[in-house]
Amino acid sequence: MAKTSFVTPNDNSGTTVSFAGQEYKCTDLTWSKTDITATDEIDTSTLDQAAGETVNTQPRPLVGNTGGDTGWSLTFNYFGNTPIEDGSSGPVVVSGNVQITGNGTCTDSSITATRNEVITGSATIRLDRPDTQALKATLKKTDDGSKK
Repeated sequence: MAKTSFVTPNDNSGTTVSFAGQEYKCTDLTWSKTDITATDEIDTSTLDQAAGETVNTQPRPLVGNTGGDTGWSLTFNYFGNTPIEDGSSGPVVVSGNVQITGNGTCTDSSITATRNEVITGSATIRLDRPDTQALKATLKKTDDGSKK
């Protein structure tokens, strides 16, 4: 029987995500940082407010540390041999043009499994805050010194 070799598809930048000891090839990635400790209020003034009136405000409805929310998350699509389970925790290492290291917990995941194919899926990992774990993100410099 002849052996055939195929090029492994990826996002052309070589981005990988290692989570809880497993490595995944990443096809896209979004890193979100939200300040969940903001205390300023939202301006709810309207155009019918009279000149000189105090500005109408209300507290931010989606602010605060509830349920372990850190405000930092990593969402990505991947392919590999092992699915990422909801609720699993461990070290996170993103390698490629964007580099992120820290610890996190998977808060959302889904997979597509097809016979004789690798697992494709998506996951959202809530990252620990930098004050509790070392978390860094850097842009890799290109040969000409510019940042990607």
